[in-house]
Amino acid sequence: MPDLPAGRQGTMPIRRGESGRICLLSMASKDWRMKFKETEMVELKKSTSELKEAIISICAILNKRGKGRLYFGIENDGRVVGQQIGKSTVKDISKSISDHVDPKIYPDIKVQNISGKDCIITDFSGHEGLYSA
Repeated sequence: MPDLPAGRQGTMPIRRGESGRICLLSMASKDWRMKFKETEMVELKKSTSELKEAIISICAILNKRGKGRLYFGIENDGRVVGQQIGKSTVKDISKSISDHVDPKIYPDIKVQNISGKDCIITDFSGHEGLYSA
């Protein structure tokens, strides 16, 4: 383990990625920890039970920025809680978004393990004018 200056043990350097994701590295334990933050292009939802609110957020992000990312399985405070994922979960999310966003968009949806928990990441974009839900 590298020697740290006195008073620096336990501090956590921060690195921010393009998606707004913040990665923290604990130098004392060499343990990577992910912490997420909502931005103008990133929306966090605890679970797919918030899909209606997520679709409204997708429209707002599209209208302001033209593209964005939505995470299911992450609390608003950035804690990763995971999402229960069934056989049709991804298909149901895709169908709901394409059915309720006008003009239609076709998001890229994938399941990813984050901090040992399954989450759903939805990337979306659109440049067709004003979007509504």
